[in-house]
Amino acid sequence: MKNRNFAAFAFLLFTASLAHAQVQSAGSKANNCKVFEKGSKYGVVCNGDTLVPAQYDQITPTKSGFLIAAQNGKYGVLDQSGKVLLPLHYGAISDVSPEGLALVGEAGHAGIVTFQGKVLIPFVFDEVKPIQGGFYLVKKNGLSGMYSENGQVIVPVDYIRLDGAAGRYIRVQQEKSGPYGLYNMAGDLLLPLQFEAIQLAGQFPLLFAREKALLGAYDEKGHLLYAPAFVTVTCPYPLQTVAIVLGTQQKYGLLNTEGVLEQPLMFDQIQLVSAKVPYLQLLKDGLWGIATLEGKMLTPVKYAKLDFDVAALNDNLHQATQIPADVNIIAMAWEDPNGKPVMLDALGKEH
Repeated sequence: MKNRNFAAFAFLLFTASLAHAQVQSAGSKANNCKVFEKGSKYGVVCNGDTLVPAQYDQITPTKSGFLIAAQNGKYGVLDQSGKVLLPLHYGAISDVSPEGLALVGEAGHAGIVTFQGKVLIPFVFDEVKPIQGGFYLVKKNGLSGMYSENGQVIVPVDYIRLDGAAGRYIRVQQEKSGPYGLYNMAGDLLLPLQFEAIQLAGQFPLLFAREKALLGAYDEKGHLLYAPAFVTVTCPYPLQTVAIVLGTQQKYGLLNTEGVLEQPLMFDQIQLVSAKVPYLQLLKDGLWGIATLEGKMLTPVKYAKLDFDVAALNDNLHQATQIPADVNIIAMAWEDPNGKPVMLDALGKEH
């Protein structure tokens, strides 16, 4: 019964495709090719030339340019000229990749074979689904795993949930509300199943995993950099190579993208000025300082007030002051809120 259901599904999928079938190829005749029917058999004609005679029970073009053909209930793969690339031996074929990997159904199960007949993913799975990057999600008895396109097991079929993370990692769970673990795309288990949550720092090579409500920091190979001690981790400016704000219950610090603590956890507040003014401002004991996006201190933490709106007035400032025109002013700063301000340039120098 299971095999009949799989075949019926495949047949419905292919029949629906025939309603608007167009053969796609890089060849010169690809612009006007279509599947045609003659005497209940199907073939392919391009620009009036019959490339595949009407001898198959079914022909379905694929997005990759190959043709899935059926004869007497068995499926195979043809090229545009009708040459048999994969013999018509299989119970169902639902897709063919541009690299020539066929998603095949056999005896109620799914797998992947090459045009040479080599089985890359064995026919033991309830579902095989191509995903981004040349990988395949596989499912069996309610559990999921992942294979590469060359047949390597990336994630064993042991997990109830797989979650891709930034195209570089796979978060896994064995129970719906259970702990998380993390694999990389090479199939290495980086973090075991023991964490309440795992998060990335944008595209940076750092991992953060929560254990007993606290976050620890790990490098991209899963090596511990900082034991769980942080309650928050944020990237203030994720489009750049920037520092990462780490927070305990009361204080914040800056971690660079190589895992080095640039600024200790001693600040009351750390925030991005704005997308147009790409600096960090840090508050400690009521006074402000400025840091670069990489976490380097630009000024001491000594100002009672900072005003970054002055950056938009550079031209007028240069005209009204003795500051050279080639000096880029980023902020106006007051050590005494009632006193006279100074101008701060992009190097942190006062004017």
